[in-house]
Amino acid sequence: MRALALVALLLGCTPVDDGVAGREPAIQGSADEEASCTELSVELELDADNGVLPLEANMGARISCEADGAVAVGWDFGDGQTALGASTSHTWLGTGVFEVFVSVTDAEGNIAEDRVEVTVRAPACPEVEDAEVVGTLESDELDEASGLVQGRLDPAILWTHNDSGDGPRLFALDHTGETRAIFELAGAPEGDWEDIAIGRDAEGSPVLFVGDIGANGQDRDALVVYVLSEPAMPADGGTVELTEWTAVDLIFPEGEALNADTLMWDPVHGALYLAAQEDDELTGIYRTPAPFEVAEQVSLEHIASLDLGAIGTESVATGGEISPLGDRIVLRTADEAWLWLRDQSAGIDAVWDDDVCPLPVAEEPRGEAIAFSIDGDGYFTLSEETHQPIYFTPFVPPEKPCEGMEARILASEVSGSLPFAPTLEPDDTCIPAGIASVRWTFDDGQTSTAWSPPLEFLGSGIQRIYLSVVDSDGESDDTSIDLEVLPGARPVPGETEEWGSVETEELNELSGLGHSALNPGVLWAHNDSGDSSRIFALAEDGTHLGEFDIDASSRDWEDLALGWDDTLGGPSIYIGDVGDNGESRDDITVVVVPEPELDELDVDGSSDESIELTGAHSFTLTYPDGPHNCESILVDPVSGDLLIITKDYEGETAVFRKAAPHEADSETELELIAELAFGTSPLSGSGATTGADFSPLGDRIAVRTYSDVYMFRRDRSASLAEAFETEPCDLSAPSERQGEAIAMSVDGAGYFLVSEGDHQPVFYTPLD
Repeated sequence: MRALALVALLLGCTPVDDGVAGREPAIQGSADEEASCTELSVELELDADNGVLPLEANMGARISCEADGAVAVGWDFGDGQTALGASTSHTWLGTGVFEVFVSVTDAEGNIAEDRVEVTVRAPACPEVEDAEVVGTLESDELDEASGLVQGRLDPAILWTHNDSGDGPRLFALDHTGETRAIFELAGAPEGDWEDIAIGRDAEGSPVLFVGDIGANGQDRDALVVYVLSEPAMPADGGTVELTEWTAVDLIFPEGEALNADTLMWDPVHGALYLAAQEDDELTGIYRTPAPFEVAEQVSLEHIASLDLGAIGTESVATGGEISPLGDRIVLRTADEAWLWLRDQSAGIDAVWDDDVCPLPVAEEPRGEAIAFSIDGDGYFTLSEETHQPIYFTPFVPPEKPCEGMEARILASEVSGSLPFAPTLEPDDTCIPAGIASVRWTFDDGQTSTAWSPPLEFLGSGIQRIYLSVVDSDGESDDTSIDLEVLPGARPVPGETEEWGSVETEELNELSGLGHSALNPGVLWAHNDSGDSSRIFALAEDGTHLGEFDIDASSRDWEDLALGWDDTLGGPSIYIGDVGDNGESRDDITVVVVPEPELDELDVDGSSDESIELTGAHSFTLTYPDGPHNCESILVDPVSGDLLIITKDYEGETAVFRKAAPHEADSETELELIAELAFGTSPLSGSGATTGADFSPLGDRIAVRTYSDVYMFRRDRSASLAEAFETEPCDLSAPSERQGEAIAMSVDGAGYFLVSEGDHQPVFYTPLD
């Protein structure tokens, strides 16, 4: 049926070559082919058969021979659009697989046809480059710029106008901000002009839609849109009076009177869209019938309600526009912008239900207007007040079409804060034979043949990753990608939660705490000095799970840490016999015991009997400057190094390090790597440290005192000593009887706190 329809279309046509600049010409056969040709045939060729929405392809028909007379060529792009001509181009605005069909008919009625499938994939949120100032508003009269569009008759022109309080006039600016001309709408009343949109009429001529749509504190039965042909620039500038314009009343459903700051025209269906404030939180999206036809009154249809405050900080939309292709919709508030990606295969109304992309806008005093560039390669923004800069923010250009086999990398993110864990995988878009094997090479020389290698960066800086691809024909190609790893973001504590309390009365001076990775949901703990050599397993709500004896001395156990031990060859519990209130010990001891798997021991807390843990060893440490009291030990999950943080009621705190490995019965002098002053800003509060822990990735170091929790961000591009030189983050700590213990959760998403005393609460604080 499709071929017959095209034949009917083509038989009455003269030969067509539309000659559009930049398109590939029709591809004819060679003289030898024509001489030996006995049958008309055609081969469809195009420069892109798959890609991301919107996908543009240039295509031509390779005609092997022709009968006497003219040849006509017709195209069907599989999305309801057709074209004539020996060569053409088309842009798909919906995702899916489309069959492109070409039909060639000669003067005798002979027909040849060919078809190719084109795959269009959903786009990702666009990346942007830094905003740049392209101009500054020159006119003193343009002091409340409220709408903005780029001209279509002359793309060098930006159209804008003032907000309420000005006469009915439009300013035509060049991109430097200089006023080229002012156009007054003769006879139009003064109103509340809030936005301007640009579109085309039925003949394709550009039209301006000026929105007298503000209703701040007014009881307006209808909003007004002025419709006028886009004016041409006068030779001498100045002020020009426009007499040919039409006013259209827009009526909200059920006679509502709403305030609107945003007017947009849809280039796909020709409808007008308004964004109006429904209440303090919701922005309503309203639409005219499509295509928009000039009439005295037009009823609006409500299609969506958006909670902009839920995705940003502002809830009032001050401007917006639909991109020239109709594939993107942007709304802005005073200091943010949000982009919706429009897939025409899903329908226009579905766009508002999809994920939204944040777009940066430059810092402005009263951010008001936003407009896409005519070629869709970026967007302009503009603020109210006199002599404001005109900003342009470019989009990062999309990948070029394939030129033969080409290795490419798909990245979930190319920039992020520590710890940064992007997803990379090869892109087979330009590998027509299919990918047979991949090989990734990293900056440190390591390699991986996984389709998507596991990545987790703990050091900031630029990381370059190389990819080598081999296709099914044995051909290979290489590429690389640079990832920007930013320093760790400051953690923000959520509301502290009480998950339960310590059940067993035997654990009444809890001093050390660790969250187990080997035993999910288990906290390991021990008492302070005066107890026997034993540790306890608790559930996260404090429920008693088991008691374990260790064959080791326990002069003054103060803290524990969980980590890997090379001597034991597995997950281990490091227990710090490091307390020294009188600062009289010649040395301190760390006991290391293999962490047991509770499931294998069938431990559930029902038995009062303790279980003996075997295989423990210990090593001895001395300070380089004499004895210190200490209640904090921690093991670096990155290097395996052990840290000792001293306790001093005056706040003079030292951080010592013992490098891994930790051999049994060894004696080591500690290395001083940092000195901290607790009790004074920025480490205010109690001066006495009582516990510490690393995050599971080693990217954060938590230190607690009796009153506070502080966190230092650790960047692998710097040393551990430098981590303690960074600005500490003051986190949340609940009021406790005698806050002693802290443990980072195994997912790094928060931390546990427990105090000394009978049946003390188990607190958990999440981190954002």
